Amino acid sequence: MNEINQSNSDPKREFDWGPPGNSVFDSIKEYLVYLIIVLLLAAGAWFLMDINARKVSEAKDIIVTQPAQKTEKNFEPQVKTTTQQEPQIKFLVQLGAFADKKSATDAFEALKEHGFSPELSEPDSQFEIYRVSLGPYMSEPEAEMVAEKLNSLDFHSFVIEFR
Repeated sequence: MNEINQSNSDPKREFDWGPPGNSVFDSIKEYLVYLIIVLLLAAGAWFLMDINARKVSEAKDIIVTQPAQKTEKNFEPQVKTTTQQEPQIKFLVQLGAFADKKSATDAFEALKEHGFSPELSEPDSQFEIYRVSLGPYMSEPEAEMVAEKLNSLDFHSFVIEFR
């Protein structure tokens, strides 16, 4: 028993509790991995902020460049006639699909008060809902511009395409 106590109290004896100590090179590699991760995260954040900044600046340009008068012609596209044989893709800005006519007409009247000329689609055999929409627009950017304007006025809308 005396030998066991002596071996535990021996100052020269070291215990191996895990892998050997890291060298300087291992520490540098570890910090390099952390640095790469931080740089990738920063690049991703910068990319996302840059995209959002472009959308906001484009939206500001759209709002600023439009006249302030509330007339129906401010938001209507210039319709170009084409003589193409194949169907042309057009875009609508849809504000909602309503189960009852009163909600649809309320949205319809609110849009008219803001100077838009909406359309109210009656239910048919395929869709038993009332749809309130604006358009048609010949290009998607034009329809997106109107949708952004409506969203800024708290009319939640989205662009759909049809032929």
